[in-house]
Amino acid sequence: MLRLTNLINLEHISRALPSYPLRLAYAFVPQLLRSRVFHDDTPPARIYPTSWLDGLRGLAALCVFNYHFLCTYGDQTVMPWGDEKHRWLIELPIVRLPYLGLPMVNIFFIVAGYVIALKPLQLMQSKSNEKLLHTLCSSVFRRLFRLYLPVVASTLLVLLATRMYLMEFMRPHMVDKGMFPGTREKQIPRFDTMGDQLLYWYREMGKLTSVWDWRPFYPLHDPHLWTIQYEFRSSLVLYLLLLLVAKVRTYARLGILFVFSIYCLSWDRWEIVLYLWGSCLAQWDIIRAENRQLRRGTLLLTDKELDELPPVLSSDSSASPAFRFPPLSSPQIKRKFNQGIYGAGFVLALWLLSAPKVGFTTEYGYQALSRLIPSFYSRKEKFLPTLGSVLLLWLLTHCSPTSVGHRILNGNVVQYFARISFALYLVHGPLLHLYGYYVPILAWRVLDRRSTTGYCAGILIGWCVNLASALWAADVFHREVDLRCVRIAKWLEDKCFVKN
Repeated sequence: MLRLTNLINLEHISRALPSYPLRLAYAFVPQLLRSRVFHDDTPPARIYPTSWLDGLRGLAALCVFNYHFLCTYGDQTVMPWGDEKHRWLIELPIVRLPYLGLPMVNIFFIVAGYVIALKPLQLMQSKSNEKLLHTLCSSVFRRLFRLYLPVVASTLLVLLATRMYLMEFMRPHMVDKGMFPGTREKQIPRFDTMGDQLLYWYREMGKLTSVWDWRPFYPLHDPHLWTIQYEFRSSLVLYLLLLLVAKVRTYARLGILFVFSIYCLSWDRWEIVLYLWGSCLAQWDIIRAENRQLRRGTLLLTDKELDELPPVLSSDSSASPAFRFPPLSSPQIKRKFNQGIYGAGFVLALWLLSAPKVGFTTEYGYQALSRLIPSFYSRKEKFLPTLGSVLLLWLLTHCSPTSVGHRILNGNVVQYFARISFALYLVHGPLLHLYGYYVPILAWRVLDRRSTTGYCAGILIGWCVNLASALWAADVFHREVDLRCVRIAKWLEDKCFVKN
């Protein structure tokens, strides 16, 4: 019997072994090829009323990738337009927005504040106290795992790549100012032993998870992860404030959130200000939605009430024209006027978001605006993009679901970027340090870097190759790592929480 059992187990293992390499290989196939070649389609993404927020984050993640790729080859991503070296059309305000990284962080933070606060504020409005407590407990419990489990996975992959000498190719080139005249990020050091390498990783993760040190920390495993620490700390502050205002009346709740944001502004905590202003916008939208429902309820008239209305207000088309007055303005004029106001608002928001990181006090159009920056504001380059992100989100929340902005943000391509935005944020930096920055150098061996056409062609080739590889890696990381981290956090919550 024992021998038969062993044979059965060996036969089962022999049948299963070939499938494991195939499964591993299939895990690295991007979803586009899975759908086109293997007919392994995913369920169509559902569009929710807040899906456009995810789309906005997806576009911001793409802009961050563009910024980190381009900033190494020059200072066009940080300098103002107007001097002899910076007079290209693509360097003009608003036009340069797709490759600026500074304002995209502001968009990340204000959208995160809106999304975090929306459901708890809705439950406060409906006085669902039990559901509110469960939502806040669940969100706070899972926040640490949601942010840091994917970070642990991505940094461990960087550690393995370092131990396998994969990072050594770019190490001597990243200090070459002639090859990379822009921002040259430091490479992760390689230690003699695996133990020392793990100890260095452990210390960086300890600093990255600290909520006590308010200074930004740029881990060499991936310097772009400095925002994770800010997001975790700001979300904890917002959750605490939501608990504070849980039993407060609606307008008092909005006032407390806004006053506390001004308090944080006075203490120069720009990241917490963005989270709190996002929560204020969420509360204001809830108030608007409730008032709109009340107006609809008061305008519901019966047929008898409609018959008793005077002819000028009645919907009866047979009423005498003598009792009708011409409208002061047609709906078309009102609609055009509103579209003009919203269009000017969007232009202003994008203009504020396009403020350069350096020299914003001298660039035309920002000289007067820079006087609005408080003297105590240490990160003065953050102030105008902060105003722009608030205005942009306010305008988008007031737009109709059928507006151009919402249709773009809810489109299939943008929603795909939305789904993989966090994964793209985590993987693009290591890929650039692995080989990405060297792709234009290879292209310039064939093209003439000294000519404008050759230089731009090399940058374009490098951008296309790096974007394709980053999207591939982000697609795999999102499916195989990020979603599993979400399930792990949910599993831990189910195991730890008391059942009702």
